[in-house]
Amino acid sequence: MHLRHSGTVRHCLTFQLMTKKTAANCQKPVMFLALMAILKKNAFSRRVPDLVTEELVAVLSRRSSFEFKQLFDIVHENLRARNAASGGEEMLRLRAYEKLQNLVARGAVRKNGKKYKGLPSALAQAIAQQNGHLAGVK
Repeated sequence: MHLRHSGTVRHCLTFQLMTKKTAANCQKPVMFLALMAILKKNAFSRRVPDLVTEELVAVLSRRSSFEFKQLFDIVHENLRARNAASGGEEMLRLRAYEKLQNLVARGAVRKNGKKYKGLPSALAQAIAQQNGHLAGVK
């Protein structure tokens, strides 16, 4: 059955001019294969560590306040030292700002005007959750 459907799908995808009967035969296998592709993609995906958030947490755990420009400069240098600053500086700046705002929204970082200050216990909990650990469970 699978071989018959794959031939029909190949036929449907190769030729643009289809009769009503061929179109009806193609609809179900194409939807099935699309669903299988989605399930297969998600079934074996592995999350890589979020290095930007790790560096933000490391810098913000120092108990001092930073403006975003200062914070980003430190994070960018640390990522370059780890050879993990890929994708261009502007894209990295946008990702770092988004990660910082997520930490602010979760209550791990306090924003006062343009300055950001990390809350050490909340940062430790945030990084543990990000790494897949349950907070407070040993």
